[in-house]
Amino acid sequence: MVHVRLDPELHRRLRIVVAAEDTSMQDWLARTVEKAVSEQWPNVAKEGE
Repeated sequence: MVHVRLDPELHRRLRIVVAAEDTSMQDWLARTVEKAVSEQWPNVAKEGE
């Protein structure tokens, strides 16, 4: 579990985005983090070799 503090204006805009996509904030954030980590993982894993 991760607790994230957001600027109130960013939080307001995020609520609007997830509502427009008919999803939850939790699901939207999980999908977005998964995408970002997947894009970076090859570079990070390679550095660890």
